[in-house]
Amino acid sequence: WQGGVWNNVFVGMLGSPPSRCSTPKNKKGPPTVKVEDTPLASEKPFLAIEGDRYKLKVPALHRNSKGPNSGRLEKSIDFDQVFVASPASLDPAQ
Repeated sequence: WQGGVWNNVFVGMLGSPPSRCSTPKNKKGPPTVKVEDTPLASEKPFLAIEGDRYKLKVPALHRNSKGPNSGRLEKSIDFDQVFVASPASLDPAQ
């Protein structure tokens, strides 16, 4: 990060450096802002196989968290309830 001309922002990250200001005179490194907790975050849904069935796994929203969100699922949706788009399904002529 030496010689950088950007600001660093760390939100809800474990092990992040402390906040600091930097000016051309004090040269403490790039300005850094540390926000202790992530106010609101949503992880991406993902596919999983349970037995012989595909499921869409939808993680729960998490608030005021720190570090990765692991294992907190809100929904498990059977794949026959999921619309899978294809070029033909998006054709307005059909």
